[in-house]
Amino acid sequence: MKDARGGDLTLATFVEGPSNRLALAAARRVAAGPDGTEANPLVIVAPRGLGKSHLLAAIRAEVSAHRHVEAETVTGLAERAHGEHGGVVPLHECDVLLLDGLEVIAGRPDLVPLVQELVDSRVPFGRQLVVTTALPPSQLGAQSLARALTAGLVVEMSAPDPGTRLGILRRRAADLSPALPDDVLTAVASLSFASIRELLAALQRLAAFQAVSPAPLDPEQARILIGGVGAASAEPAGGVATATDGTEEVPGPLPALDDEFGSFLSEVVESVGQQMDRWRAELGQAVLRHGGEGYRTHRLEALLERSHAGGVAEAIADFEGEIIRLRAIEEEAVALLPELAGSPAFQDPDRMPEAEALLWQARRRRDPLPAPSPALRLEALGEGPGNRHAVQAARAVGQAPGQKYNPLVIVGPSGTGKSHFLHAIGNLLLEHGVVAVACLTGEVLLAEHQGGSPEWRSRYRYVGALLVDDLHTLAGHAEAQADVLDLFIQCLESGRQVVFTAGAPLAALAGIDPRLLTRLEAGLVVDLASPDREVRRAVIRQLLTDTPAAGDAALADWLADRPAESVRAVQGMVRRVLSAAEGQGVTPSPALAREVLERRAVAGAERRRSGSHRGPGLTGPSTNLARSPEKMVQEWPRLAERLIEEFG
Repeated sequence: MKDARGGDLTLATFVEGPSNRLALAAARRVAAGPDGTEANPLVIVAPRGLGKSHLLAAIRAEVSAHRHVEAETVTGLAERAHGEHGGVVPLHECDVLLLDGLEVIAGRPDLVPLVQELVDSRVPFGRQLVVTTALPPSQLGAQSLARALTAGLVVEMSAPDPGTRLGILRRRAADLSPALPDDVLTAVASLSFASIRELLAALQRLAAFQAVSPAPLDPEQARILIGGVGAASAEPAGGVATATDGTEEVPGPLPALDDEFGSFLSEVVESVGQQMDRWRAELGQAVLRHGGEGYRTHRLEALLERSHAGGVAEAIADFEGEIIRLRAIEEEAVALLPELAGSPAFQDPDRMPEAEALLWQARRRRDPLPAPSPALRLEALGEGPGNRHAVQAARAVGQAPGQKYNPLVIVGPSGTGKSHFLHAIGNLLLEHGVVAVACLTGEVLLAEHQGGSPEWRSRYRYVGALLVDDLHTLAGHAEAQADVLDLFIQCLESGRQVVFTAGAPLAALAGIDPRLLTRLEAGLVVDLASPDREVRRAVIRQLLTDTPAAGDAALADWLADRPAESVRAVQGMVRRVLSAAEGQGVTPSPALAREVLERRAVAGAERRRSGSHRGPGLTGPSTNLARSPEKMVQEWPRLAERLIEEFG
């Protein structure tokens, strides 16, 4: 996570003061040695807006370099428990667990057993647990859980004191341009704020005003601008206030922009407007208003440097339209994932793609992506003349996603291993750090498209890689193909890997949009043939793993020597042998494989020659013994006689 200045958020970035000193000390202790022997669980209690979630993020940033850390909210814990996001097992087994927003359980008693189970599975076994809550443990409505939490270390954070507020303001104002005078920051720090969020909102108002003001702010102007009062006044103007004796009072909410502050802005703009063109006044008003709301206005501020009004009205309209879009994105994202509240991307129209990505992440938590099967690995495929090109391409894609072969298209008849390749590539991408790999079939895409939901495309819009199996299933569905083409182009333009499989050469696919085909042909197209002996042997050895025949090279070689048109045929052959061995209570062997598979071949040939009639066990000369002498041996009714014949 990044702090407000774009740097890494660590414990060192927190301004320490009396209000947070104990919590920071406990956090440093956990970060220095998260062995679960001290301060376990660590419970951080603070009202909203005082930086609890940021403190957890800082702990995670420092601990994750040498320990396995998991972070989750209580609402996210409920989603995991219902199988919607990875399950709860990782939360039980990780070295350090950071659990945010415990106050939710005060109104959700159904969540108490989940949290209690999590505490019981960690604390007694020395696994560190850090919890944040806006309510003390005694007010959570769960006595047994409260006892378990208070058995550790409970620390409180309160609203920052003037010295801490000044330190925060100086740190956050360091990157502002134009800079705010230090006496202004000192004056603001002397006012009381219920939370750090309110303090930073006040700083945004000052910055917005300073951007269009012809003269530097003075402390008294700053007090008025953010809703404070002058030293001689006894009545607060709203927001924050200081009593006449200099003591701090508890502030109310900052004034609404369309009331006192809005009127104040109008007066300021009217005064400034006498010294500048009307378009500059309108631009300044937009900067003040949206900056006062907490939005970044650098784009509008840059227009103030222009010498003409061309395009200014359109720029303001576009900016305000993006603000409306950001509000809608933030509202939906926070409703789905409360910990996203306050994310800087929601306050900057220039970071719209990042805000949309956060919304996508929130939606994904509700509706996880179809991921590649972890059981289908590249090493299980083997490598031979028939698939060497595909194996090498898969490795190249895994090592350099979106760079060397993009798109990659794997073509082959049914059963040649296309789906296995697709899932194996997905697992390689995950291993190399690609986040959110979507691995699905054309049928699934078609079903989602036909479901009519307007959100289904956004589900895949920000994937790290798009892997689609069986492209041919989309044939004849023009609208679905148009949506897939749109996703495809978005991935290519942003350098994200795309892989497709098809059951026939691209030129032979009927009913597929030519625009999609030409873009696929511009990538790398590899063909899969029927599995050769090397591939068959690799598949067989993998299938024999964890069976009584594991390591039996003779059996693997005998089975690999048998021709097979597809990987599925190889798999079926191995399964028949293993099933027969289990049914007879014997160890799989070449002799058993010969008995099972060649008897099946002979029986099939006899059925083809004579319908359902079954001949005697001993095959006569008419069956052309010279071509396969083993088949005669396989049909001896008694095993002992067959062995005598075979080894005599």
